[in-house]
Amino acid sequence: MLRQAFAVFAYAWAACAMIAMSCCWVVDLPSLLPPRLAPLLPLSINAPSPLARVSSTEWGAAAWDCCLFLGLAAQHNIMARKPVKSAMRKRARIPYCIERSVFVLGAAVMVTAMLLLWQPLPRTVWKVSPPWSYVILALALGGMGIVYSSASAIESADLLGLQRAFAGAREEPARHEGPGLVVQSWYKHVRHPIYLGYLLFLFCAPHMSAGRLLYAFLNLAFVLWSLPLEEGDIAEELGKPYDTYRRAVPALIPSLRPYIPVPEGPGGAAQAKKVEVLP
Repeated sequence: MLRQAFAVFAYAWAACAMIAMSCCWVVDLPSLLPPRLAPLLPLSINAPSPLARVSSTEWGAAAWDCCLFLGLAAQHNIMARKPVKSAMRKRARIPYCIERSVFVLGAAVMVTAMLLLWQPLPRTVWKVSPPWSYVILALALGGMGIVYSSASAIESADLLGLQRAFAGAREEPARHEGPGLVVQSWYKHVRHPIYLGYLLFLFCAPHMSAGRLLYAFLNLAFVLWSLPLEEGDIAEELGKPYDTYRRAVPALIPSLRPYIPVPEGPGGAAQAKKVEVLP
């Protein structure tokens, strides 16, 4: 019962933090509200921190923001590695059933800290007027469409660890022998469409502040750091089929020619397994 409650708590906290970040930072909903209603959402990426002002200079604020984001990026990439997961089970005595929930809770704590402690950089970098602003907005919405369609094409039932927590799984299930590869949707043209769509959404802003641009570049740096780590884990799991796929399909810049996997196995049918690439 405790493991289910812990998993639900971690999921709820992470969901609230991500909704707050999406609405107040990525979309910057407070800037779209009337002046009288804007104070109701104090977490805008361009608004002062609700807790403290760390630096009086822009360079100091930018350095602080970089440290905050580095904490989130390090938590994600370190805790997601297999040796760290193994150490969590053996040394920290964390059961497999709540391992993913611990990861999600850690991410939720780091996102919350960034939301509350981020130092604003409201200086305008660029501001595009209509009709070109509508073109940029369409590109941003297209990026979110890529994220949604790509996320729908992968199996993510255990993404937050709820399934294994409620089932009480004691150990990681055995891997399929001779794993194959199923490539759907945008994965036929680019290996990491979720990253691509999110970056497109971040950079395609008609009104770009220095703080939002810094956040966008930090996410780009995080993606470039994460790609070789994640692909190493995927290649170890899927073997030769993924190596072939990786050589044929670019990582972030889409290819116009879709990738068509070659069937393997005695009957010409590869054993299917979808690749999950998490942003």
